[in-house]
Amino acid sequence: MPAFGPIPAIFMLVGEAPGADEERIGKPFVGKSGWCLDAMLGDAGIARSACFVTNVCKYRPPGNKLESKTHAWWTDKKSKAAKMGCPHFRDDMYYNDLIAAGLAELEAEILRTRPQVIIGLGNLPLWALTGHLGISQWHGSELWLARLNDETSKAPPPPVIPTYHPAYVLRMWEWRATVVHDLRKRVTGKLTRPNSRQMPKYNFVVPSTAQYAVEALRSWGDRADAGWMDVTCDVETRHGRIACVGFGFSELDAICIPLMHVDGTRYWTADDEKYLCAEIQTFMRHHHVRLIGQNFNYDRQYFIRDPLFGFRPSLYYDTMIGQHLLFPGTPKDLAHQSSMYCAWHCYWKDEGKEIETEDEPQWWQYNCRDCVTTWEIAATTRPLLAKAGFLEVDK
Repeated sequence: MPAFGPIPAIFMLVGEAPGADEERIGKPFVGKSGWCLDAMLGDAGIARSACFVTNVCKYRPPGNKLESKTHAWWTDKKSKAAKMGCPHFRDDMYYNDLIAAGLAELEAEILRTRPQVIIGLGNLPLWALTGHLGISQWHGSELWLARLNDETSKAPPPPVIPTYHPAYVLRMWEWRATVVHDLRKRVTGKLTRPNSRQMPKYNFVVPSTAQYAVEALRSWGDRADAGWMDVTCDVETRHGRIACVGFGFSELDAICIPLMHVDGTRYWTADDEKYLCAEIQTFMRHHHVRLIGQNFNYDRQYFIRDPLFGFRPSLYYDTMIGQHLLFPGTPKDLAHQSSMYCAWHCYWKDEGKEIETEDEPQWWQYNCRDCVTTWEIAATTRPLLAKAGFLEVDK
């Protein structure tokens, strides 16, 4: 089935494969899915006429499914791929000749249409364009094309914004608002905020000595002496103990103080560790420091029972509870909130699961990223809660 739309195009919509209506009419995204897509695009301020529309695969799979018990056009199972004719392999996935031809044609379409933003609708476009898998995690992320063989162009490749497929929205209507938000904030935002295409220049500090960490905390404590200071706190844990404590002071500034190596051994000497933990407790109890956390009851239990601390931190605001008050029934995890509220968003939470001992510095950076993200979410959601009257307590 051929693609359809203007050349060049402002937006490029990439779906998975045609369905029954698309196969009958000969155009992508018609019928119920097309109606749903047009409505969501309209709500986000995007004209369908400005979009070049295509699919990764130009042929309709049996039962509209790329993989089932009886067939597989695209699968992560090696045994199934061998049985069902998927000889190609890329980015942890096996696929057949029809998908391979579609990938080559998609690359040619991108070079020909020169879109300013590419919108990937569903898991197959996410994988085809960026090499990632898991649309529920990566939706709303600001990504870049993983491959584009174009030696003649000096222009940077267009950004890729993945979101849910309209067919999924028709089955799970509660996700419609998320798709519209992804389109409005991330897609149209690429045109009005071209500088937002780049990752912010974070200022993440990991002290090399205990004295450096103490001086940094005291410096921030001196600033708090002058007035209220919002500080986010996040811990990473291993072996039932606190492995590091992170503090965020803005959407860009954070410090991570290691207490344990990822293999479970002590990071500092016993004296330095005791000295440093006492300073952390003093800073967290500063009368002008307003502690903010994400699901902070998890972090609090470690401060209570860890013999290096043994105190109950007082929390000023919890972003998870704030999200529940604003949008009950929606996901409350940090990554989903980041996709909703942060000026720049790219999914990062799997990094904490994949870090091995030799990647220890990345673990501290991951902790800092959680801290600054929580800080930005809190700065955005607290005014919304105040406007809704949720911050007021009856006396």
